[in-house]
Amino acid sequence: MEIISRFGAWERRQYKRIKRPFLSRLSILKDGLGRFNEWDIVTCQDLSAGGTLFTYNEEIKIGWAFKFIIPFSLARAPIDCKGVAIRVAKAHRLYRVGVCFTQIDEEKRELINNTINKLYYKNILVSI
Repeated sequence: MEIISRFGAWERRQYKRIKRPFLSRLSILKDGLGRFNEWDIVTCQDLSAGGTLFTYNEEIKIGWAFKFIIPFSLARAPIDCKGVAIRVAKAHRLYRVGVCFTQIDEEKRELINNTINKLYYKNILVSI
């Protein structure tokens, strides 16, 4: 699937996505001093090793930074990572925000990717 990045260039998704809503914790970068807001709960619509899509009830701007705590697997500790908004679309009273992960441990990225690949081969809620 081809998408247009925030830089206007065509690119291909690097990772498969799991299309399943789930709750995650989110903190938004409050200012240029690296301070984040308090934690909030958001509904992620999908997840890949490269990013996620979530809905939020307040306006979000492209380029805003976030911290996430994602309870991806019951068998493992939650995934903590940072990302930046690369796509924002208003849908009714909510904002759909596409995030690219910018800071995530390679081990956690591989955990997400491997789990989604297993689900993909079982044809469970995954798209390319």
